[in-house]
Amino acid sequence: MVSRPAPDRAVIDAGSKVFVYDPSIHPEVPAHGYVLGWATGSGLILERLSEEHGVIHIKDPTSPLRVGDRLAIVPPHGGSAGGAGITARPGTQP
Repeated sequence: MVSRPAPDRAVIDAGSKVFVYDPSIHPEVPAHGYVLGWATGSGLILERLSEEHGVIHIKDPTSPLRVGDRLAIVPPHGGSAGGAGITARPGTQP
């Protein structure tokens, strides 16, 4: 994570060049993905993408996320993720 400009928002150094741009149509994978290790109800959702950055919505403003934290994002589908050096573990699911 490269920035936390507001209690409910974090910015990561990966955008549409890394993640698929089309948002999910599956209710279990909201928006452009979610942060692995956090329940989707916690609100750590990859909500918006530019080419270079992603914006994570944080439902709980007391979340302990800090600048420098490394996050694993689960995209809504594989799409272009394989070409970006992202690997998926067999059997993982939201």
